[in-house]
Amino acid sequence: MRNPRSARPARRPRSGSSAGRDAGGAPVGSVWLFGTHAVAAALANPARVFQRLLVTEAEHPVFAAAQEAGANLRIEPEQAPRAKLDDLLGPEAVHQGVAALVKQLPNLSLEEALERPGPVLVLDQVTDPRNIGAILRSAAAFGAACLVVQDRNAPEETAVLAKAASGALETVPMVREVNLSRAIEALQKGGCWTVGLDAGVAC
Repeated sequence: MRNPRSARPARRPRSGSSAGRDAGGAPVGSVWLFGTHAVAAALANPARVFQRLLVTEAEHPVFAAAQEAGANLRIEPEQAPRAKLDDLLGPEAVHQGVAALVKQLPNLSLEEALERPGPVLVLDQVTDPRNIGAILRSAAAFGAACLVVQDRNAPEETAVLAKAASGALETVPMVREVNLSRAIEALQKGGCWTVGLDAGVAC
């Protein structure tokens, strides 16, 4: 797949909510990941910067899952009671006894993402982080190069999105574009065919 002709510099990760905090009291630029698959995939991603790793047991399954994915444990885990993770992440978080405080992944430009092989998915008006996570899982299954979203309307990288993605957030880059029409034009100029799907149109 060829790159679009007009290169644009990559943007820095956005700062998140106006309060500057994510679930679990994560500072600006960081996020709490939880769940065995999400944390194991993050451990296998060399681009992830770990700040803390909490587990409820010394032989937690996340270590075996990370090892299967070829990951090297690059941070000393902290053993903590389940109640601490419940308090940290909230009562609705299905954390499976593991949580990691990590830096948000750097935002790639469309040109950088297209250096990867595979199709490109472009989403418009999809705002629920669980839906984004589910789409990332499907994108990873068929080897997508990246997922392009509208910068203003798409959700930030959050623990909920990462949990729904079940590790796919670490393997399929999310590219944030201000103008999706221009992004699609850039894809076409780069040699991509485009196919549009609308959930509201009857077949």
